[in-house]
Amino acid sequence: MFVKTGDGIDLYYESHGSIDKPCVVFAHGAGGNAASWWQQVPCFAEKYRVITFDHRAFARSLCAAEQFSVLQFEKDVLAIMDAEAINKAALVCQSMGGWTGVRLSAFHPERVSCLVLANTPGAIPSEELQKQMRNLPTGPDSPPVSTLAISEEFRTRDPMGACLYQAINDFTVTAPPIGNLMRPEVFLNDTQLSAFCVPTLIVTSDLDTLFPRSLLEATAARIGAKTAHVNDAGHSTYFEKPQQFNTLVGEFLQVHCQ
Repeated sequence: MFVKTGDGIDLYYESHGSIDKPCVVFAHGAGGNAASWWQQVPCFAEKYRVITFDHRAFARSLCAAEQFSVLQFEKDVLAIMDAEAINKAALVCQSMGGWTGVRLSAFHPERVSCLVLANTPGAIPSEELQKQMRNLPTGPDSPPVSTLAISEEFRTRDPMGACLYQAINDFTVTAPPIGNLMRPEVFLNDTQLSAFCVPTLIVTSDLDTLFPRSLLEATAARIGAKTAHVNDAGHSTYFEKPQQFNTLVGEFLQVHCQ
């Protein structure tokens, strides 16, 4: 299905499960799209209405380069929720999707029952995040940041899974400028951080070289979030360790998404 955003983009989304159940919206990272959540949708659709979508400029949500803006992410999710008459939803967000979830939770907390940040600080600033992003390889001969999305351990253990991850990533033909995530205006300021009130769980993993556990624990401290850790997983814990991820998220949703 598609919904027209406020600035005229046809945003792709899917709805799974009964419309009478509490809603969970999954927001993918820069290496994915709605299909990334194939290991979560069947699990959570048993108890919840599940919404997945392609962020603008990813996969089926085509838009011009000048229309790609992180500042529109939360508005795009609200457009889907309004089109489906969803008053309130839990948000489960991975990597880039964390910016969507944090900003929506900060500016429209009445529409969010709870927030899960999977291997992402989202739009929560910290010195640790600034330092980490400065240290990422960015030279012309450096591998793309997307190669950090899954761990080498996963590539070795599950080469077919790694191939599928890359195939899903390739749904997006031209990658948008995700460096815009670090623009100062997309982050919450101190007043917004102090007012942050949505129950939040941050999932970390030991093989995540993009957003390490120490960085995400510092992020959690800024908004009083809970943390949960998964061993032997990289940046895409939801993809590499789906059973553990689904269990942790399911337990959190059981308390906060009713």
